[in-house]
Amino acid sequence: GTPTAEPAPVPPPAARPRLFSVTDVEALIRDPYGLYAKRILRLAPLDPIDQAPGAAERGTIIHHVLDRFLSTCRDGDLPDDALARLEALGREAFGALLDAPTVAAFWWPRFLQVAQWFVAVERQRRSHCRPLALETKGTLVVPAPRGPVTVTARADRIDRRTDGTLVVIDYKTGQPPRAADMIAGYRPQLPLEAAMLAAGGFPDIGPGTVGGIEVWRLTGGAVAGEIKDFPRLDLASLIPATLDKVAALFARYDQAEQPYLASPNPAQAGYGDYDHLARRGEWGEGP
Repeated sequence: GTPTAEPAPVPPPAARPRLFSVTDVEALIRDPYGLYAKRILRLAPLDPIDQAPGAAERGTIIHHVLDRFLSTCRDGDLPDDALARLEALGREAFGALLDAPTVAAFWWPRFLQVAQWFVAVERQRRSHCRPLALETKGTLVVPAPRGPVTVTARADRIDRRTDGTLVVIDYKTGQPPRAADMIAGYRPQLPLEAAMLAAGGFPDIGPGTVGGIEVWRLTGGAVAGEIKDFPRLDLASLIPATLDKVAALFARYDQAEQPYLASPNPAQAGYGDYDHLARRGEWGEGP
């Protein structure tokens, strides 16, 4: 067939969203066309027929189980039977999925590995850090030329250290973001959550000093879990720099002539749910 040009839709400003989740902000940077299809055309990607339970579902279940577990033992030391409690919650959450051979053979043993790691880490951590809020919702208002834009987040977890500083924690079963990409502004989710926290945007918590960003990688593989705490990040400069970049991003998309390109930063592009709609195969390959 004839090659086609990269799509570059320019919807009228009145049709452009004024409310973004932190993951939508990241999509606007990495895959604007995908965000356009989802938020402006309101198209939902279809799941393949008879699809086996996937990685995203596993991640959702693990988040849910850890959240339920911590909500029963947020204060004080962990109970002696913490691991048994966590495993029981896991069995309940996986439920009928445990009948699927792949889940029984791969997911469940991995969950048990994650559970052991998590309880050990949590026991050791309680001496200097306590969970303060779980699955907590926050908002941040960012000024833009056509009026303020509201950014929302649901933080997996926020801890308070004994020195009073706060830590934003994200549970991931996949790859964590790189510090360099957070600094460059390509992966703004956690820096935005930190900015929200500093500004008092999480009503359950109020404003505070953010002392760290952590990603807890929960794989259940050869390494069951690991905490990435990004020592290179200087939050005192990262938070205002992220806010400046996001304000500039919203200002750009407030211009009527700004298109929603499918691949504005090719080095940052991953697989997108709307790549087929964008006909990426026809224009996305290099010469």
